[in-house]
Amino acid sequence: TKKKEKFMQMQSVETDANELLERGPPYKLPELKAILKYHQVKGCSSFNKAAAEAKLQEIVGRGTHAPDYGDWTDADEQKLLTLTTKPITLGDTSLGRLRTVKRMELHAAINHMSKEEREDLRNKMNAADDMDVDVDVEPASIVPILPN
Repeated sequence: TKKKEKFMQMQSVETDANELLERGPPYKLPELKAILKYHQVKGCSSFNKAAAEAKLQEIVGRGTHAPDYGDWTDADEQKLLTLTTKPITLGDTSLGRLRTVKRMELHAAINHMSKEEREDLRNKMNAADDMDVDVDVEPASIVPILPN
């Protein structure tokens, strides 16, 4: 998932940035960008060396630490495993929920119909029963989602 990918990427960025910060200046432009990425500075990939050095000095001057990007826990891993291996039924999808809502709307509409409107609907339903339509067939009712 995106959360796991971001965690893995940020873990690598954190390791690289901490090594660079321990070593200390002078920094080359790619090293400055790595440190700024660790501090999650927006748009740092387009900075030139002077802008990157100025931004790093601003961060160091404020004494701020890099924002927390979250931990990837065993619970997160278990949740991901569950989500990627459990079969998805039609009811779990937007289409399934839409179908349920439409049925509820139909029941509500029937409750507010006049006797003549219900009789007209009954005639249409009887005509539909005579047609060759597979109402019970749900295409792809269970779709397994496998991990990449």
